[in-house]
Amino acid sequence: MKKEKLPLEKDVDIEFEYKIYLFWERVRKYTKLIIALVIAVIIGIFGYIYKKKADEKVLNEASSVIYKVGDLYANEKYDEALKLIKMFEDQYGNTPFVKLAISYEILINKEKNKESFQNPKKLGSMLVSNQLKAQNNEYIAYLHYKNKEYQKSLNILDTITQEHFNYISAQLLKGADLVKLGKLKDAETIFNTISETSNYRYFTIVARENL
Repeated sequence: MKKEKLPLEKDVDIEFEYKIYLFWERVRKYTKLIIALVIAVIIGIFGYIYKKKADEKVLNEASSVIYKVGDLYANEKYDEALKLIKMFEDQYGNTPFVKLAISYEILINKEKNKESFQNPKKLGSMLVSNQLKAQNNEYIAYLHYKNKEYQKSLNILDTITQEHFNYISAQLLKGADLVKLGKLKDAETIFNTISETSNYRYFTIVARENL
């Protein structure tokens, strides 16, 4: 009796299908893990999108509060501004706008004659720009000058070099420190240099008046 052939299609790739079958048998036990990984990736993507939108919302809210602080400061409503700054630091202290909030607090305390080292030092630890750091350091040096701590003021001013935009004003303060310390010749040298080389009329006049 003639043996019947299996009804296989000519275009069926038995070897390929067998490989697929073997592959499936190998990975089938990891199915749950694979599904879990896929779900984790999807959750991660949606989580990133949500966080990005949430961060944008927080930044928008923070900028709105800072605008109100600026408006209160401009209208000399200092106590209201300070209350808003305190609320801002509690709610939005981790946003970049906190630097502006601290800056406004420094300005308000200056207007109220309640200057202290706390906020300038806090602000200095947050600043990245060397130019802004130099400006902040000059203010701290000025506070030392007001407290009659002239040597401490000088030590800070020595860190402000010609590459900083506030170099001339820092030199004027340095000259004032030297006068208070009785180092009149050193102070005169500084004032003469500013008077002869400064392109800024204001600084030149101040330097000449101190000669």
